[in-house]
Amino acid sequence: MLSPPILTEPTKVVSVTLTLDQLVAAIRQLDEPGRARVAQTLLDLDRQARWSSFIERLYAHEPADNITDDMINAEIKAVREEGAAQRYTTRSH
Repeated sequence: MLSPPILTEPTKVVSVTLTLDQLVAAIRQLDEPGRARVAQTLLDLDRQARWSSFIERLYAHEPADNITDDMINAEIKAVREEGAAQRYTTRSH
């Protein structure tokens, strides 16, 4: 993943208003590493948004107070046994 260059001197921040078409045209003018950096940034933003949405949905659910450690351990054991049985069946054929 490309990281932004480390700036040692003060920089001037410029704000520009572009239409979507103008932005796409500007991105097309970038070299391959520049376009890759834009693409990675967009993917990172999307991933962060999806993760935040997931966390919000998770916290919206009420916790289940009626689940015991024994129930959780039994579920883990059942899933592991099912996975082992599937792997055994796959190898047997």
